[in-house]
Amino acid sequence: MVPKLDPGFAVVANAQVVEKTPNPGITRKSGCPTATSRGTGPVVLGQVEYLPDGASDGSQAGVIDIGKALHLLETAVNECGPDFVYSPVWIPESRYLTCLYADRGAAHCIVGRALSLAGVCIHDLEAMRDHGVRELYEQARFPVALTLGAVAVLDAAQQRQDRGCTWGDVLDYATTTALRFLDLLPDKAFDLSTDDR
Repeated sequence: MVPKLDPGFAVVANAQVVEKTPNPGITRKSGCPTATSRGTGPVVLGQVEYLPDGASDGSQAGVIDIGKALHLLETAVNECGPDFVYSPVWIPESRYLTCLYADRGAAHCIVGRALSLAGVCIHDLEAMRDHGVRELYEQARFPVALTLGAVAVLDAAQQRQDRGCTWGDVLDYATTTALRFLDLLPDKAFDLSTDDR
């Protein structure tokens, strides 16, 4: 039996979380050096440009939705430990401390590590510099397609980390943000009627 859902909704993992997502058959153009040129007929959803079905961009990261974002953050926390506290990086030319997605060829902050786990290349993470998740998403400069739920979760994680919280606390706050985001969806979105047809 397959759950019957309205078009544009997707069931996330075993948690049975439903979130409005872009067409899962399209992926955002990557800035990785291995990416091929943009396919014909791009789809524009909001401010984010996606490649149509069948177009190849050299990556298979797909769309990161709210469930995948939480899983990636959890994996990053498990790698570094829940008591880990991120240390900002000194930028000599600008003379300030900041958080970077990648530094010296490796994923650095919690969101950078999560995106790296999703298949985003270090080149793309370094290009994101110290810009915020929301800023990059709004300007269509994020290196992978995100649903709005994923943006909310990654932004919450970034904000909490930048305030000096442990990564365990960061994950808790991101999870709370996900629950608040899902509370905004109509109850109809969670009607998982089944049909054998």
